[in-house]
Amino acid sequence: MPEKRIIEHMMAKPAEPLASLTVRRFIEVLGSRTPAPGGGSASVLIAGMGAALGAMVGWMTYGKRKFEAKDPVMRRLIPPLHTAMGELIPMIDADTDAFNDYLAALGLPKDTSLLASGPRRLEKLPGTDGTPRRTHDGRGG
Repeated sequence: MPEKRIIEHMMAKPAEPLASLTVRRFIEVLGSRTPAPGGGSASVLIAGMGAALGAMVGWMTYGKRKFEAKDPVMRRLIPPLHTAMGELIPMIDADTDAFNDYLAALGLPKDTSLLASGPRRLEKLPGTDGTPRRTHDGRGG
């Protein structure tokens, strides 16, 4: 079918290829014979799921007559859990990207002129996009 092929070519690759995978496929990729994704991406996924479950419990509690006394606590807890849930999703791919950059840097010759003048940030090395990476605490890394 030509229409199908045209649509396939029009669709862009997802900005977050790992985060866009099904759960089944993510687990299969995680268990494959590659160094990345690894424990960091898996940990971020689990952290995101933990934040999502916390938000779910908050929403299930908030506004229920049975738990009315907990409403002020839920109002305080739901927003940061929801925010954390959203912020952790892109970190699934960011961890794997950072690890791949690290592996690429290990492959540079030791006499590379970039390394001769002293240590440099990974973002400055060839093959990286030059944008600062975000760490778990929100600072550039």
